[in-house]
Amino acid sequence: MRVENILKTKAEGIMCYRCVAAFSGYDKSEQLCSQFNGNKTFQVSCPTSTFCVKKTIYYKSQTSMVKTVQRDCATQKYLSKSYDHEKREWYDTEEVIKTVYEEGCATGEDRGATGRPPEYCYCNSNLCNFSPSNNTRNGNGILLFKRLMQIL
Repeated sequence: MRVENILKTKAEGIMCYRCVAAFSGYDKSEQLCSQFNGNKTFQVSCPTSTFCVKKTIYYKSQTSMVKTVQRDCATQKYLSKSYDHEKREWYDTEEVIKTVYEEGCATGEDRGATGRPPEYCYCNSNLCNFSPSNNTRNGNGILLFKRLMQIL
């Protein structure tokens, strides 16, 4: 991997809150969202992100609707291969795609699950994914992200 690409991505970073839902198989070292209180143990450095994300997922059980809120760094790192014609070899390149998301919230795709579709909220300042409230906007950020995933 080329040094300039590593430095480029590390310079982009943001601080976010990170927690995971307690599903089977989760890493015991991860902080659980059910215990989220915003203290320093939930804070992480995101060197390859310029956005934080808060994902709200709804699960329907036999008796009620369960809401889970997950917090993390937004996925923006793009890995690719480039060819150096002089050296006649391939090398890895890494960059942060800044235009993947827009600040705000969007409802995800309804894939027929028993609960409601997930909601994704993106923000671009340090520790901005703390907020318990969501303001849903249009889904342009989600659509752009889906298009990027189709290309890859």
